[in-house]
Amino acid sequence: MTKIIKNFILLIMFFVSPVLLMAQDNGHKEIKANSPAYTDDFYITFLDGNSKYMVTKLRIAEGGYNEWHIHPDAVQTMFVIDGEGYYQEEGKDVMLLKPGEIITTPANVKHWNGSTPNSPVTVITITEVNDRPHVEWQGKIAPNLYK
Repeated sequence: MTKIIKNFILLIMFFVSPVLLMAQDNGHKEIKANSPAYTDDFYITFLDGNSKYMVTKLRIAEGGYNEWHIHPDAVQTMFVIDGEGYYQEEGKDVMLLKPGEIITTPANVKHWNGSTPNSPVTVITITEVNDRPHVEWQGKIAPNLYK
């Protein structure tokens, strides 16, 4: 791993440690995602943010997933904190995610994510904020992708 990547991960973990503690605080309201792009099993808690970034906790019940999407001109970093989940970028294999894993999705890269059929997953996401929408939906995933 290059020194730049190691330093970036250390910086992010320094920033995220207090956020992970805040995620346990009942002062943050969890809402059920209300979009046809999600299964009925997505719950989002807004943890922090400003004009440059947004931090959320995403809890996905077992069997839940979203559609293909991009984050326009925005990088998203996802930290798996509990359970098991899936992540896939277009043209690549589906990845099994476990606690402690970090996924960084480059801006404008088409991807989807969700829990496994037998385990819920909870992740913390840090996403850049800009003047574009947070997400652009790109269509449903093929049934054979979610196993």
